[in-house]
Amino acid sequence: QLLSLHSDFFSNLFYGQFIERNQEVKEIKDISGAEFVSFLQSLHSRRFEFNSVRSALDTLAFADRFLMPRITKEVLPYLKRNSLSEDLLEYALTVVDGVPNNKEVLTWILTHYPSKSKVLEVVHDKLSDDSISKESALVCVKTSLKRLRELEDKEKPGYMDMMLRVASSPYHYAGLHLLYFDASRKRVVKEEFTFICIYRGYGGGMEKPTVNFWTIVPAEYTTVTINGVTYNRNEDVPVDGTGTVRNVVKAKAYLANA
Repeated sequence: QLLSLHSDFFSNLFYGQFIERNQEVKEIKDISGAEFVSFLQSLHSRRFEFNSVRSALDTLAFADRFLMPRITKEVLPYLKRNSLSEDLLEYALTVVDGVPNNKEVLTWILTHYPSKSKVLEVVHDKLSDDSISKESALVCVKTSLKRLRELEDKEKPGYMDMMLRVASSPYHYAGLHLLYFDASRKRVVKEEFTFICIYRGYGGGMEKPTVNFWTIVPAEYTTVTINGVTYNRNEDVPVDGTGTVRNVVKAKAYLANA
């Protein structure tokens, strides 16, 4: 009864029109027994006191899975009052993805990424990760770009403002994560994240969308490699996919004498 009072999931499981209703033992898969027992004890005492951010995230995962919005409301303030360790970043993103109206707590998570490279990594990986929703992915983009604004180089005023406008655009843009290599082709000397417009051929003979990287890449870099394919300077570079902001292209640029 306690579970049914707090959870639509368990109310349907115990009293709904499902086969499981008549089973003496009801199995719940993919869950830690010890963590669930601890969750039940807190539920029974009607007090959720967390001894760590990890335990709060575990409780949030249970509350989301078992449709317990009241418990969710108790967890979120605790999380936002505390710091998030780097080893919990990926887990936190996955857990929070299912929480309704999660923009504020997603922002809290992303502000804990410690460096520019980590921000770039979450943008690059999460936009194409089917484990999170489109809505959460968009929040990741916008929040990550705001984080990049804090880290932007002084010689590029307004650069991040442009990127934020593009992130909200319904038109055809691709994210570009560009790595510049030294003459040895082994060491990255610079990395850049930006958005570029994709040129589409309407009756012009283009079979695939293309991007002109060379308006961005300095003249001393004469080749770019994407997915193992090398393109020479001024060649059109095919881009697979829809060409929306959800796509992130990772490119490697090499010097002329490399």
